[in-house]
Amino acid sequence: MMLLPILCALAVGLAFVAALAPSLSRLQLVGAAMALGPAALAGLMSLAFVFGLPLHACAWSLACSAVILAAVFMLRMRPAPLDRREWIAVAGAAVLLGTLTLRLMAVPAARGDGIAIHLLRAEALLQGCFWDWAHGAPAATLHADYPPGMPALMATGQILGGGRSDFAALLPLVLVLPGTLLFLSASLARTHGAFAASACAVLMAFTPGLRTHAVAGYADPLLAAVLATGALALVLRMRGLVILCALLLPWLKLEGHVHALWLALFVLPLLAPRARFTTALVLLANAALWFVVLRVHAVVPPMEEGVPEELRVDLASLLQQVLVLGFTPHPMLAVLPGLGILAAFLLIRDAGWKKLAALFLLLTTSVVLLPLLRGTALQAMLTGDTLHRIFTQTLPLAILLAALAASRIFGRDDGTQSTV
Repeated sequence: MMLLPILCALAVGLAFVAALAPSLSRLQLVGAAMALGPAALAGLMSLAFVFGLPLHACAWSLACSAVILAAVFMLRMRPAPLDRREWIAVAGAAVLLGTLTLRLMAVPAARGDGIAIHLLRAEALLQGCFWDWAHGAPAATLHADYPPGMPALMATGQILGGGRSDFAALLPLVLVLPGTLLFLSASLARTHGAFAASACAVLMAFTPGLRTHAVAGYADPLLAAVLATGALALVLRMRGLVILCALLLPWLKLEGHVHALWLALFVLPLLAPRARFTTALVLLANAALWFVVLRVHAVVPPMEEGVPEELRVDLASLLQQVLVLGFTPHPMLAVLPGLGILAAFLLIRDAGWKKLAALFLLLTTSVVLLPLLRGTALQAMLTGDTLHRIFTQTLPLAILLAALAASRIFGRDDGTQSTV
């Protein structure tokens, strides 16, 4: 029974990825399905909640239909031939999956926002009193304005897992980062060779910040998986996957709305010139839907007038904290983005990868600036692991670029180059 949340998320991911990217290899398919399945499940259950559908019935119906659709689309696939170097990605994903599973079994409890925000909202969803709770909740601390993706995913885990427990709620999250590793590393094995694939697998499997936040109930790892998968799909010219990722982003976290707007207004037309105007409109409408729902239910997001006083006083402290991030408990969170930026200058021969590095810079800038623009108190950012956690959103993408940079630096670029 406890495996049902994982199997459902995987089946949802397989159905979407097999339908939208039938030319992927089978290992790329599994990786992308693991990375996107929990986010897709969160998005679909969010829509069920928004339109007033019964969550229990939707969860079980979605699980059954996802299995059938996954089988149908996988039978119709035209998978790319297997590349033996892709097994490097399998080894890395297995290590990370085993590590996260053991972590979840040893301490099956969310922490931080996972408890204070997402699990609390999941319970409100299950009890059918979400809007009553939202009107009574202090919005500035419990964030009733957050998109319902994480609570909907946790509620689905509890429905399918057969119990109100942290363990059942967090189970689908075990797939996310191992799937991202598998998809990124397997793709690098095919486009840039074994060295780049190995570098990506090692960095993804052993970066402390990723393991710390992966199954703690935060939305950032989900956002990170969708961003990295969508960005690589953009370079691989898999437009269907890119659009799927852009549609999922706004339902996961408030930052996801801005990332989706970047894709709709700037990135997709630049990197995929044939993207239609109607596609951008659909993405924009999807990004605006949750805010319309909030307005209909008279839930007003917390706002602060003008520039917060602590921003004026402690801007120097914030900049210092960002600059010395490499000396804090998760140093690789600072080192790897730096290598990702370096990759922008090293990959000048490949236009598509160079644009991907530019996309990384754009997204990282958004991740850093959004809490400030929303009026988030700097003291909250300067304490605990808040900065580390928000950097997690672009960390897998930084690792991808760092692995490519390493393959160029050490002259181990032995694969067939991507035609972008």
